[in-house]
Amino acid sequence: MTGPPLQRFSGMIMEQGVAVLDTYYLLSVGLRDTRRGGAAVPSRFLQLQAELAAAAAEVRASATGQDDGAPVAPQQYSEREDTIGTAEAASILRLSHRQVQRLAADLDGRFIGGCWCFDRLAVQAYVAHRDERRNKPAA
Repeated sequence: MTGPPLQRFSGMIMEQGVAVLDTYYLLSVGLRDTRRGGAAVPSRFLQLQAELAAAAAEVRASATGQDDGAPVAPQQYSEREDTIGTAEAASILRLSHRQVQRLAADLDGRFIGGCWCFDRLAVQAYVAHRDERRNKPAA
């Protein structure tokens, strides 16, 4: 990755690296709070979230050296395919089942039919954000 993580041009912003992960995380949190408030989420925000998810996946892949250079096509938002349970979220986060339940509000968790459900991409963005904070040198 070259250049700063965020550049502003006339009428547009270009993000790369951790700025993409941060934007995806913040958008996911905002959408979660909108849903909790009972408001409908406009489809353009879901499309933006899907685009950011694809960009975040590219950033994570290139950071781990697994990028094959092929562009990742944006995926259509599908809540069913991206929903995971507490056990899978605990595995991704490397935490206990109970710790994941305590973090449910931060992880875009929804309590459906007596079980916690999480957006897989929000959980992965939380992990990336958490790991970024842990690896940040003390000032």
